[in-house]
Amino acid sequence: MKEKLVIISDLWGLKKAGYLSKLVDILEPHYEVQVLDSIQLAGIDQRVYTKESLHRQFVQGGIDRASLRLKELLNEPTLIIAFSVGGIIAWKAALNVRTVNHLVCISSSRLRLEDRRPNCSVDLIFGENDEHRPHASWFNRLGLTYKEIVNAGHDFYRSTSDISFLIPFLIKETH
Repeated sequence: MKEKLVIISDLWGLKKAGYLSKLVDILEPHYEVQVLDSIQLAGIDQRVYTKESLHRQFVQGGIDRASLRLKELLNEPTLIIAFSVGGIIAWKAALNVRTVNHLVCISSSRLRLEDRRPNCSVDLIFGENDEHRPHASWFNRLGLTYKEIVNAGHDFYRSTSDISFLIPFLIKETH
């Protein structure tokens, strides 16, 4: 039986998640893959589908709602790969369940506001030029390291050429 893999989208949800297609195609032979829409998990109102509106809704309760809903879905050993806001959702859920055995957060810059780490294996990946990623003191305080993607910003994973670079990296890290 394949290990369960949950992939959680970024702030844009699945509506703008073309970057996930290739990732899912590569990982499906190795895992039982479930893709979750961060917007759906958080119960975000999409009538105003702008970065500012979505971000505000996530920060004003959406992240907490989504992490509670995610916790309900995590009833067996699970690997999670999460992008941006999906990473903070997964992190908060993993703080309160024992079924997450590996968490990979990509460009999850809001983690910088957390003061506890989940009790599982954690891999963090940030673009070198992501100005909102946590500072070195945060990584040291929580006993974490991160992998840096050279010449990349916060949304590097949205580029198909960059995600092509990331796919073998994730398979290597998750197997």
